[in-house]
Amino acid sequence: MERGYCLHLQIKINMKPIKTLFLLASLLIVMPAYAQKATLTDACSNKHMTLAYNEFTDAPFPEVSKLPHDLAILVKSKQVDFVSPMEKYHREQARVLDTSVFDLIYPKWRQFSTAEKRKFMEQQRLSNGVRADSLHKLSLAAKQLVYVVNNTGKEIKIGVQDFSFICILEAVDLDNKWKPVQYWRYSKCGNSYITKHILPGKALAFIADDVSIGNYQTKLRYKLLGPDKFYYSNEFNGRIDYCRFTEDEYEKGGYKLETFQTREFSFGER
Repeated sequence: MERGYCLHLQIKINMKPIKTLFLLASLLIVMPAYAQKATLTDACSNKHMTLAYNEFTDAPFPEVSKLPHDLAILVKSKQVDFVSPMEKYHREQARVLDTSVFDLIYPKWRQFSTAEKRKFMEQQRLSNGVRADSLHKLSLAAKQLVYVVNNTGKEIKIGVQDFSFICILEAVDLDNKWKPVQYWRYSKCGNSYITKHILPGKALAFIADDVSIGNYQTKLRYKLLGPDKFYYSNEFNGRIDYCRFTEDEYEKGGYKLETFQTREFSFGER
């Protein structure tokens, strides 16, 4: 009995250095990750997750060797000119101003004299031209386009909001998990929602985020809300601020596409 007891005691004593070494090894693995995260998030007070905005337009079918037989999302270098629907609208308003809704938008419009109306209209035309130029500069500066392609033989219907896909950017964090770095905010206006009909062999595209700067290099992808599932883009490398994984109080009410939420898109068909 004594011999068995001594052997058992010896094993217990000898295991202590092994456990200590294992603990130290674990700390050596974990501590740098914590230190790196602390460094990356050091200046996150004014930087955080951003609001997604994915206003799309028609685009030529991208030339690629392989695409899934599905609604495919493809991130590519921008090789074609991109003119958003909003830029087109402001450009047209700078040329021929539509005053039919001025009664609703500008309460003092009816009270203006003819001369005042003329002056106000000229100001609106100039303002629309400046806005169109600003949007065009953003399009020219964009480095990537995100293509949404119907690579099937049938029409695909996608719910969109204010001419934007409900789509966010995701990135791999230090824990090697895909996390949102953008959020989506649903509109309270029912007229914001329409059903977009994407015909077979057709492509749409929107300008991608600039992911060439930041303190954190990682993999990224786009995640889009479909009628019955999420769609994911190809993965690509980039640099972002690690702060974009964090949220402020306002953004906590946003939708990060972490759970599937269907929406009714019955206010228009396009």
